[in-house]
Amino acid sequence: MSQTKQWLTIQIGEVWCLHETSVIREILDFIAPVGVAGAPEFVSGIINYRSEILTLIDASSILHLNYTNPTQDQKIITYEINHGIYGLKVDGVGEILNFTEDVIDQSESPLDDPYSLITGSVEINDEIFCAIDIPTFIHNFLSLNKAD
Repeated sequence: MSQTKQWLTIQIGEVWCLHETSVIREILDFIAPVGVAGAPEFVSGIINYRSEILTLIDASSILHLNYTNPTQDQKIITYEINHGIYGLKVDGVGEILNFTEDVIDQSESPLDDPYSLITGSVEINDEIFCAIDIPTFIHNFLSLNKAD
């Protein structure tokens, strides 16, 4: 039997997703990033975060959703991955839910998802949530795009 884990509900556009809390470093209010020329489409830019450079990833861009204008509800979820600091721009943060990973339907993502962002979906109280994994997404992106 799987161990119960905590999952943070996050809003990306009109889509509600879940992310395991154990890999989240911190949740910040939205800070406008400085753009980076030549960065992948899903990188909004960089932010000076506690004297470190944080790469800001736009979750709506990864999921091929329309751009959303900054609002007071937008947050940045931070992660430390491969010795770097990354942030995920989301449109809202909800509650924390407790359940085991085995309730996630791990069927294949309907999106073009070469970096394995979406790990499956979960139905909770008649609502569908998509389960995402940012550390795996970043790791896969860096592995598939490293300089030869």
